[in-house]
Amino acid sequence: MAQKMGVYSALKLGVGVNQDFKLGPWVVRPSLNCVSRNGHDVHLEPKAMEVLVCLAQQDGSVVSKEKLIAEVWTDTFVGDDALIRCISDLRRALEDDPKAPRLIETIPKRGYRLLVITPPVNGSSPKKPQHRWWRAVLSLVAVGIVALAYWFLRPLPPPKVLAYTALTHDRQRKFPPLVTDGSRLYFMMPKATGWTIAESSISGGETAPIDSHFDDIQMADISPTGAELLIGQFSSQSLTEVPIYILPLPTGLPRRVGDVLAHDASWSPNGKQIVYARGNELFLAKPDGSESRRLVSLTSPAFWPRWSPDGRVLRFTADGLWEVAADGTGLHPLLPGWKNRAAACCGNWTPDGNYFVFHTEPRMNDCTLWAIREKGGFLRRRNLEPIPLTTGESNIFSPVPSRDGKKLLAIQGATQGQLVRFDVKSRQFVPYFSGISAIRLAFSEDRQWVAYDIFPDGTVWRSKVDGTERLQLSPSSMIAGAPQWSPDGKQIAFAAFMPGKTMHIYTVSVDGGAPKQVTQGDRIDFFPNWSLDGNSLFFGNLPDDLTATAIHQLNLKTNQLTTLTGSQGKWFPILSPDGDSIAALTGTNHLTLFDLKTKKWTELTQTQADYPAWSHDGKSVYFSSTAGGEPAFYRVHIQDHKLERVVSLKDVKRPTSATFASWTGLAPDDSPLALRDISSFDIYALDWQLP
Repeated sequence: MAQKMGVYSALKLGVGVNQDFKLGPWVVRPSLNCVSRNGHDVHLEPKAMEVLVCLAQQDGSVVSKEKLIAEVWTDTFVGDDALIRCISDLRRALEDDPKAPRLIETIPKRGYRLLVITPPVNGSSPKKPQHRWWRAVLSLVAVGIVALAYWFLRPLPPPKVLAYTALTHDRQRKFPPLVTDGSRLYFMMPKATGWTIAESSISGGETAPIDSHFDDIQMADISPTGAELLIGQFSSQSLTEVPIYILPLPTGLPRRVGDVLAHDASWSPNGKQIVYARGNELFLAKPDGSESRRLVSLTSPAFWPRWSPDGRVLRFTADGLWEVAADGTGLHPLLPGWKNRAAACCGNWTPDGNYFVFHTEPRMNDCTLWAIREKGGFLRRRNLEPIPLTTGESNIFSPVPSRDGKKLLAIQGATQGQLVRFDVKSRQFVPYFSGISAIRLAFSEDRQWVAYDIFPDGTVWRSKVDGTERLQLSPSSMIAGAPQWSPDGKQIAFAAFMPGKTMHIYTVSVDGGAPKQVTQGDRIDFFPNWSLDGNSLFFGNLPDDLTATAIHQLNLKTNQLTTLTGSQGKWFPILSPDGDSIAALTGTNHLTLFDLKTKKWTELTQTQADYPAWSHDGKSVYFSSTAGGEPAFYRVHIQDHKLERVVSLKDVKRPTSATFASWTGLAPDDSPLALRDISSFDIYALDWQLP
């Protein structure tokens, strides 16, 4: 035991840096960087010799890796691998087996020690080491520098969500933006006709509408003081510039922001300015609408403008997130090259400006929350790589930090619908087609097959009318809808787009396969209709104030594209069963009729109409409308333009009257179809950790 622990202590003997000493059968010569035995010299690397001398000076005690590194590499930052390499070189030179060591022993998770040390060569007393204190000081300084470098340069842990707490429990539809004054939450909820602004306590409780003095109103932002809301009658279906109002809280009369017309707006952090979006431009103005000036011109409309807390930059959504300085310079995409760039939307800063949170929605019901660390800190480079806070499976969106930044508030839920049909006998809407969540049903000529969109997934399917032989026709990577059967029943035409791309018309075999894109260009193509001979497709564009809508005919054999006479400003075309005319909507959603033979348009009704559909005998056009004060089904007779109310929709809870989820259609027997909203949404407070 005594021999294993060492007969003599190098420390007691005062082994110096350059003094020769014996180690078992070996003579160690530090000044020559070699070890000798029986006249045979083995040369060592200088660092390996320093490691050996350092071990010899420690009285057979265990020397930690950290201490060895600090002693030997005083002016260099190295890892464990450098030390391990030196120990390996020593064992090889000293012919010491690491599995059965006689000289150098590894102490797991602690370090190394020498097992046998003999006196200095020639038995002479070694010189007492001089000025050892400066090595200790340098070692401490080096350790301190390494520790500080690690502290400042180490990667910060990512922000993370620790817990979820439901603040509302009514499971009713709630729409962004979500804002707070510190004690109350404000958000939007759909009504039977239009929208209302609702509120709830930030500590949890019931939801209730606020009195905005408008029957149909939406919200844009809350003032920095939390005392006022920016509101307007924004359109969810088309880009419409409307007056902006300021609504005092908790009660008060709205006042207009000068002559400002916009489709979105928000307050500056100091409350002295409003940024508003109109067309493809952002403007600044005072809260009374005065001193309005253009900030920046864009290539597409901007939504959800939000200022940084210091007021230096603005971020907004326009096919992804963008940033511009408060003086209008430096316009650039926030996340160029990021895989989810096009799906990023709707961001807000934490009150201290250290983080920017937003959500992505590559598909409906697939929202994920993300955070960007805004400040790198001392010696740390700023990194704008988004960090996920949630997964898409939770479908949580519209994040906004609480006023103290301690919690993250967001809306969570699942969009789901139930297909219903009006039963004439019971005078009620009952589940149809097994009550699946489907819209825009199209039946084959023989009424044996049906094609439809799955809502909210945005995929096109076909099956028999009894639900058997279901087949997905559009890939999940597409957002697709509005399927239509070819006259021979062999193909389906539909509209689709890839995230971040323009919507176009595609065709696909009813047996599946790769869809073929048949329209091109910058138009947003939708609502395909087959000509009776199957050689052409009629289609329209989605209504957008920045894109002139029209109705087009594409010859599938020659690829020749023509625009129907007088169709500018019209959309949602539907071809009559006899193929002789097209019903369509005007920009004000009045129903009109185009005679393909005479090339003339005729107005059918001035009642605002949605989702027109031909009766199967071609004598009437059905549509839904809220013109009578409540949602209802109507039909207008082609011959005499007589308008009839068919049935009320007030008892069918629908997602909202301003999205495609409010679709209505007809079954093969002309009974009305609709989608009942069975979604569940609530507001949550997320406890989070922000390093």
